[in-house]
Amino acid sequence: WSLNLTLVTMTKYDGIDADVVVYPSVVKDVINVALAGSSAETYQISVIDANGQVVSNLSTGSVEKAVVQIPAAGFAQGMYTVKISANGVVKTAKVVK
Repeated sequence: WSLNLTLVTMTKYDGIDADVVVYPSVVKDVINVALAGSSAETYQISVIDANGQVVSNLSTGSVEKAVVQIPAAGFAQGMYTVKISANGVVKTAKVVK
């Protein structure tokens, strides 16, 4: 018999006045960005490919807690940087398609 496991790595950040979790680290169709702040903030979320081109860019509007789903099915295979910014603070996470 065999057992297939998928490892999901979550990256958690402090400093945007929120906990930010980007998952999964190996993406198939969707990149999830979970935001859990102590107050409502507007987040800018960008996905940048290995060549530095922005392939997805969105703003959440004012939210306190949310899970933002970024469609990634059309992305080419490779490494991507997810950039999350709010109130002048920028955090990044790496994902692979």
